[in-house]
Amino acid sequence: MLQNKKYLIAVSGGPDSMALMNSYKEQIYGVCHVNYHYRDSSNRDEEIVKRYCKNNNIPFFCLSIDPKIYQNKTIKNFESWARKTRYDFFVTIANKANIHDILIGHNLNDWLETAIMQENKKVKTFYYGIKQSNNINGLNIFRPFINKTKKELQQYCDQNNIEYGIDETNFDLTYQRNKIRNEISKWPSEKIKTKINYFEKLNLQLKEIQKQVLYLNDKWVKSNYSLKLFKTFDLNTQQSLIFMLLTNKGINRVSINKINSIIDFLKAKTQNNKYRIGNNKFIFREKDNLLIK
Repeated sequence: MLQNKKYLIAVSGGPDSMALMNSYKEQIYGVCHVNYHYRDSSNRDEEIVKRYCKNNNIPFFCLSIDPKIYQNKTIKNFESWARKTRYDFFVTIANKANIHDILIGHNLNDWLETAIMQENKKVKTFYYGIKQSNNINGLNIFRPFINKTKKELQQYCDQNNIEYGIDETNFDLTYQRNKIRNEISKWPSEKIKTKINYFEKLNLQLKEIQKQVLYLNDKWVKSNYSLKLFKTFDLNTQQSLIFMLLTNKGINRVSINKINSIIDFLKAKTQNNKYRIGNNKFIFREKDNLLIK
């Protein structure tokens, strides 16, 4: 992050994002807030953010969602839909403002919860947790507080008299993340440190693996995705190449089972030359090559 640069910032009204906003308020071009009207306190949180912006002369951009939209039975995963809706909104504001850098209030607790969820779901990844920075749909995401705990950020707000709201749905144990959050809250600090170190070591190993896979992926791309070349790689490399291919096509959170199923399809000696990979996209086998349409 650059000291004199201007950023957009995503603010929910919780202690994490309110602490972030107060810490970087001199560099904020505008605040993006999404009100899903999903819980009784949604309007309270919107007012908290709006009030802070008004008092500090910061432009406030709010997307207000009609609950009828997500109550539609076609939306099976609210969290996934909400995330996409949120980031689409961020991109819209970024394009209008011609500012393509945004701050997000993810913290160390979020990082650890995500890493544990990834491990539990056995998803293929080159990184456990949440990266400090990445790019989504052309938007540069920065998470300055990814190494700070939720407790530290709430204490910061309390010490600086910064108003914030607590999302009561965080205590709803029907959500997998909340179950993990509740479990972690019972761990002694030493166990938390051990778990964090475990994932950090994994990430260092994965970084080296990714370097090797990028080299082999370059060879595979230049061969026009030759299936003959693909079959010469070991299984771990094949899994990594398919994972990289899918993420490059915007298909994320792919399980090992899904990847192995695609590998079986590519190796199979059947007449079926079409495999659906999601989002109305298909893998095709044409002679010795793989195509995605």
